[in-house]
Amino acid sequence: MSKVHEHGAQTIADLRSILSHLNSAEGIEASRRFQPRPDDIIIASYPKSGTTWMQQIVHGLRTGGNMDFSDITEVVPWIEMAHVLDLDLTGLQVASPRAFKTHWTGDEAPRDARTLFVYRDPKSVAVSYYRFYAGWILDPDAIPFSQFVSEYFVHGTLRGTYWTHLKSWLARRQDRNVLCLSYEALKANLAREVRRIAAFLNLAPPPASLDLAIHQASRDFMIRHSDKFDEHLVAGKRNAAMGLPASRRPRKIHAAGPGATQSLLEPGVESLLNDIWVQDIERFLGYPDYDSLRRDLESSRAFG
Repeated sequence: MSKVHEHGAQTIADLRSILSHLNSAEGIEASRRFQPRPDDIIIASYPKSGTTWMQQIVHGLRTGGNMDFSDITEVVPWIEMAHVLDLDLTGLQVASPRAFKTHWTGDEAPRDARTLFVYRDPKSVAVSYYRFYAGWILDPDAIPFSQFVSEYFVHGTLRGTYWTHLKSWLARRQDRNVLCLSYEALKANLAREVRRIAAFLNLAPPPASLDLAIHQASRDFMIRHSDKFDEHLVAGKRNAAMGLPASRRPRKIHAAGPGATQSLLEPGVESLLNDIWVQDIERFLGYPDYDSLRRDLESSRAFG
């Protein structure tokens, strides 16, 4: 049995040890056997890039706004974790088409299904990751954000590094069955992006249902119903295996206002992330920063 971590990880070594028990060998092997159907929808992202948001959007579009679930992962299963969460990847879902989420790279993810890849500024991803783990898997009093970034995030999480993951999906950006959307575009104009998603997926809900799906994907709505988006299914099933008390729970939907990300980004942390971007993205793809990448992708034909 794992060591009991009453207050969460106290060191980065603790953090990696706890997370090594998030899944199981059987669970990983079961996910590798997953074979999507051509009309399935795969929601792909690096963690903390908008996956839950996209799950809610897709589920709202295919159901006309049905909220009859306790945890969004019950109705849009997480491929890699389905086995340990007792979710069936093979059968019918509560609505059609079937939808799944994954944090696989572009190389690992299935190529036959329609895929929505959502990406986000790595600085915001790092902040969101830290806030998600704080109070659940790590003790924020023991591991400050700067240490989390410099000793954990930049060296690779359970899904490898952000930059390698991003490059793997950029290599698939011309695939006809892949639509890439930025978190920032969703935030700036949710209605427009939801309509783009519906068109890509060949979903044509009645106007009232479309409006409801857009409303239910709004930040205010998801904050009011945050218990449906907080990964309590994962915590409930895996806390014991990770050596965490049952009472420790993640929190995904935060009500933090403008500037919340910047408040954690000390100059040293921001400089570190900028340097890695130059080495891993600008050096190979020519984009000097995230905003230039996003502007180019959003203006290209492949990104609608």
